[in-house]
Amino acid sequence: MTENFPSSQHSLLRRVTKKLFSFWIGSARSRNAKDKKIREGIRHGGQAFTGPRILQVDLTDACANRCVACWTHSPHLLEHQKLKRVFTLDFGLLQNWIREFRDLEVEEVHLAGAGDPLVHPQIMPILKTLKEAGLRVNLNTALYPIPAHFAETLVDQKVDLLTASIWAGSEELWARMHPGVDRKAFSEIENFLCELQERKKKTKSLLPRVKMYHVITSQNFDFLEEMVEFGIRHFADEVEFQSVDLIPGATEYLKLDPEMVQKVVAQLKSLRTRADYTEEFIGQDNKLDMDSQDPRQERKEFGRFYKPLREGFHCLPGTDRVRCPRGEKNFKRVWIHDHPYPAHAYEFDSKICSKCDLASVCYETPRSLPLETSYVNLKGVGSFLRRIQAHLGGDSKEENIVNKIPCTVGWTYGRILANGHYVPCCKAANFPLGDISKQTFSSIWFGDSLNEFREKAKTLRKDHPYFGKINCLKGCDNLGMNLETIEKGLANPIR
Repeated sequence: MTENFPSSQHSLLRRVTKKLFSFWIGSARSRNAKDKKIREGIRHGGQAFTGPRILQVDLTDACANRCVACWTHSPHLLEHQKLKRVFTLDFGLLQNWIREFRDLEVEEVHLAGAGDPLVHPQIMPILKTLKEAGLRVNLNTALYPIPAHFAETLVDQKVDLLTASIWAGSEELWARMHPGVDRKAFSEIENFLCELQERKKKTKSLLPRVKMYHVITSQNFDFLEEMVEFGIRHFADEVEFQSVDLIPGATEYLKLDPEMVQKVVAQLKSLRTRADYTEEFIGQDNKLDMDSQDPRQERKEFGRFYKPLREGFHCLPGTDRVRCPRGEKNFKRVWIHDHPYPAHAYEFDSKICSKCDLASVCYETPRSLPLETSYVNLKGVGSFLRRIQAHLGGDSKEENIVNKIPCTVGWTYGRILANGHYVPCCKAANFPLGDISKQTFSSIWFGDSLNEFREKAKTLRKDHPYFGKINCLKGCDNLGMNLETIEKGLANPIR
């Protein structure tokens, strides 16, 4: 970590780094083997030779929230749009499937769906079972209601990612986005996020990573910076915005008008002028150009924000220096090489520190450094900008990119609904290709129906009648996965 550490700490760091390096090499080989099989399937055109990289599992259709834009629980839904029946996935069935998921080399299970996973009565043992099976877990939830000992479970079971769908940065705005739900829930969410951070700090754990997810509508479009602030304040690792998906006849009032879209773009540009904004982790030519029409901008980076420093320390804008509670500046900032995400440590003059009465507060141990920093990454801005353009009238940009990008999601992703139906992509809830409560996952994944989907999704335009029940041109939630597959060289470039 630094050249000034005692030899004993150097030895410790060498051992830790060696273990991390060995783990990384093993993971890289596994990923390369997986990529090779995916590439072979895509080149074949209508067959798969390995399971999906990501498998979404909808644990339940039930939810305690009433998010204004939700397609299944919005208070504005018309009678014919409401769920006719609420399904909850049987935990016993899920346990039976997990071995098959592993045999097919599924890497990550994404718990999300029409309801909130926290409502499932066995959510805690489900998380434990998935992690014991060696699977990465992304839990997507509105964080209400919060189960007892939830922070402890997330950290102790090493859940990989907690995606918190908040849609607001204040209690007032949260209440507006969740009409009919007790507004005190927002303070409960804040308290939980603080508890989670304390648990991670106490156990020196980096997991779960925390992403704040915000759907942007006509009701919250003017509060982007407030949402970013909320993420920074609660030690999020990522913040992501997404455009509202309107429900015909029910939520058109949430549509962004041209003036609102302009204000959204202006707010995003303004975020880059903040004192805590940094671009130092963006690779060469990888900075997002918010005015470009090039579809390749989808995967480029916006930038990051410093997480809050320890109390008493202050960042000096435009520099890599900070001031300590005594007023001294650090003399060096070093990259923490064995940290899996961008992070820095700050060194101060040890002669000064040793005589300071605050040393016992700043230095947790005699061998530690007084300050480490990490960053909040603003994710998916390219996709967000594309999606909000559709609110300006016509979906030409959306249609153009969806038809330009070969759809390879049939090799990398799958989704199991709470009723057991298997669907091939995020938006295909009305297009089931199997029923895992009656068939094995393998028989569906390698079956004729999914092979037909793979071949047609890769080659046909998405206005073809085959995709009528998916409505790809309205908005593709798997576009980022398709772009990533192209970037890895697993599929042909953009047409």
